This record gives sequence, C-alpha cells and structure tokens, in this order.
Amino acid sequence: MASPNKKFTDHNLKIFYRGFLKHYQECSSKIPRASIGSIYDEMFAAVQSTVDSQYGTLYHLDQSEKIKVYQAFNALFYASPLYNKLSRGEKESFQPTRPAFDSTRIVVIQQSQYYSSYNDPFFSWLLLRNLSPSYFANSSSVFSGGGILHTHSSKKVDADAAKGIALLIAVALIAFTAILAFIALSYMLYHFANNAERVWYGEGWLKAALTLATTIGFGAASAWLSATFATAPLVALAIAAGLNPIGVVLFSIISLTLIGAGVANLVTNLIYDSTATKINSDAMDPSDPKRFALSDSEELVLIRKGIDPIKVKCAIVALRSEIAAKSKNEHTIPSFFSRHYGGKTEVQPLLDQVRKLKRGEIQNVSVGDFSFDCRMTLMQQAVHPPKEAYPDSAPDFAPPAYDDYLKSQVLPVGYNVTPSAPPFESESILYPEPRGFAPACYQ
Repeated sequence: MASPNKKFTDHNLKIFYRGFLKHYQECSSKIPRASIGSIYDEMFAAVQSTVDSQYGTLYHLDQSEKIKVYQAFNALFYASPLYNKLSRGEKESFQPTRPAFDSTRIVVIQQSQYYSSYNDPFFSWLLLRNLSPSYFANSSSVFSGGGILHTHSSKKVDADAAKGIALLIAVALIAFTAILAFIALSYMLYHFANNAERVWYGEGWLKAALTLATTIGFGAASAWLSATFATAPLVALAIAAGLNPIGVVLFSIISLTLIGAGVANLVTNLIYDSTATKINSDAMDPSDPKRFALSDSEELVLIRKGIDPIKVKCAIVALRSEIAAKSKNEHTIPSFFSRHYGGKTEVQPLLDQVRKLKRGEIQNVSVGDFSFDCRMTLMQQAVHPPKEAYPDSAPDFAPPAYDDYLKSQVLPVGYNVTPSAPPFESESILYPEPRGFAPACYQ
C-alpha cells in the first residue's frame, strides 16, 4: 500500500481541479474550439510533465497513484463543455493519442502562487463579550427633585437608598447573566444541529461525541459550583433588593449552568477544529474531512453499482468549489440553520448532491458548465461485473481486471515502464525545449 506522502490525496485532487480549470480556459481561448484533439494533447502533455518529469510536483507519487491522476484528468476533460457539445458520433470517434512520456522534451512549468499548497485556516466565534455592570463612582451622591446635588455621610445612608442601590446591582447582574446565557444557548443549539446532521449522514461522529460529553460535564460542574458557592451571596443580595430569593437563586443557577456548558462547547470546538485541520491536511476539506471524502466501503458500494469512484471524486470536488462560490467562503460550510432557514439556502441542494453521489443514488450531475457522467463504460462493466464479483464475505476484494482496464484507457503508451530521466548535464535539462504552455495548475 502506498505511503501517505506518495498517495494522490483528496487535497491534491482539489488543487489539480483548480489547475485544470485554469489551463482549460487558457487553452480554449488560444486554440480553435473545433480542434478538441489539440486542446486534449496540450493539456495531456502538461499532466505528463507534472506526473512523469522528475521536476514535476506529482513525480513523487507511487506508480499506482499516478494512474489516478491520469484518470482524474480524463474524467474532468470528458465532463467539460467542450466535449459535451460534441455529437454522439463525434464522441464515439474521439480517440485521443496518449504518447509515451519523452524525457528529452520537458514541458516548461510556470510557477503560480495561486496553485501552491496552503493551510486552510478555521474560523472561531467569540462567545463571551466584555460586559460589565454599571459602576457608581460616588455612591454617596444622590439628586434631589429640584436638581440640586446633596452629599450625605456614608454613615447616614437611609434604608431606601441602600435598597435602591442593591436593586440596581441585582438587575444589572441578572441582565448580564441572562445575555450570556442566551448567547451560550444559541451557540450550543447552533453546533448541536451541525453535529447531529454529521452523525445522521455518517460525516463524522467524534466531534459530536466529544462536544456533547464536555458540554454535559462542564454544565453539571457549573451547576454544582453555583449551588455550592453562589447561593448565600445571591440570597443576601435578593433580600437586600427586596426580590424573591428563591427565584433569583434558581434563575442564577440555570444561567450559570448554560454559561459553563457554552464555554466548554466553545473551547472543545476550537481545540478539535484546530487539531483536525492539522491532522487532515490531505483531505479535500481539512475542516470537514468526512463530509467530502469517500471511504473504502463507499467506494466498494459505488463499484458494485457500476459507478466509477474517481469520477465521483471529481464531481464532488467540483461541487465543493461551487459551494465555496455560493457561500463566498472557501474554508467553511454554512451552518445547518443558515442552509435551511438563512441566507445560504442555495448551498443545501449542492450538499444533497454530494451525499447522493457518495451513496450512488445519482450517476449524473451538472456543475456550472461541466457535466459529469460517473457511470462505468460498457467495457468497464464487461470486465468488472458490478455485483456478482463482490461477495459480501470479501469486502476488500477487487478484481484486477478493473485496474488493467484503467491502465489501458487513461495511461500513455508504455506506461508500465518507469520513465527514465535524462542526465543532469543533458542539454535538454539545461535548455529545455517547450512543448506548449503548461502552467503550474497541476501542482
């Protein structure tokens, strides 16, 4: 099995997809539309340079992983509007040549910052606001009805004035805790809906479990601490302010419990998101790794249904890019409430398509001008029976015929032989002869 650093990861596929789009637009603008073969050859040469040149950014991949790169390129090209505008007869007769990689002719790869690797940052939300109750700089000063300021000695403050001050402090504290409790409750409901959705659709249960456990634990601890240490001062304040002490104590304990649970929820989410983003840097979406990834079991289900997993991945990465464009945010998916009841309702149908693709419920999807047909070809199905060849007792079974078919369909001539690089002092290395434009779109 390929080591992690030699695999064509979902993150590589996302960068590859963006580069494909840029290169496709550049080639379409400079080469006549009627010459689809020229465009294919131009882009295929760029992929060859990226994968098989010792200076290519994907040269480090295992040979079996390089097959996936070529397959992803073909899946994207055959989903392009240029190909889909062809008639049925033209599509059947379209047989592009895939020459063997010529190591003496290296495609010049331009550096492009836009397609360089990057770390996806995450957004954090502020739960607690810096609110403070009103403070009276001179509590011994009161205004008379005529507007004349009278200063009284602190030793002779009457009972009504003291009661009024206590009432103001109590009201300020109640309002303060009520606001924080409302923010904490809203925050917890926000994340509860998102986590429940992930668990329901099998898009990651660990975050939901950790968040729920810490929320309950810290909420219970906050309730115990409030009842133990805050009851006596709250009762004294309520009596001094002329309020019902039982109501004040109950309200305070409930509010402090919600605040403690909310703080625990916030801290857990921040720690988990930061850690998950670093651990899943190879995922298509590091901040939400399970939502857009295909597990081994899901790939097996797709193959049983006659659906090509690589084509599905290409469609998913296109849908993920469309979600980023619709939400105007590349790094995070809009929340559950925002997608169903807020201003990002156009994102939910795209996410539904991702889920249906992963389950094999749909086989065709259109994203912008691209149309993905994720079904295996008739030849694939002939050499790779979708159901009978995969008994349930052998979930990891995969007939070699499928891999043989892919190699014959998507690889250059003679690709079973590892390409050799020319000597370093070779003139073709020092002064490479360009074979067309190949931007760093596939880096």
